[in-house]
Amino acid sequence: ILTSTSLFNASFSNVISATSKNCDIFMLGPSSIMSPEMLQYQNIKMIFGTTFNKDDSRILNILKEGGGTRSFQKYGLKRIFK
Repeated sequence: ILTSTSLFNASFSNVISATSKNCDIFMLGPSSIMSPEMLQYQNIKMIFGTTFNKDDSRILNILKEGGGTRSFQKYGLKRIFK
């Protein structure tokens, strides 16, 4: 299991490149990028994340005010991408 925060804290590439061929990686977290391109990276098998309605002003306002996951998670839907 690899936190999707690794995409934004500059550790993603290092972790992915350090895995062997037999390693299955499952990305997890609301910052997951729910896109088929993510599955092209070595060993990523599934992505567990959250999707939101496009241009949802509630989410944008929470982010502008410095709110985090706990503040906006209730407006999203948990999804699995494989």
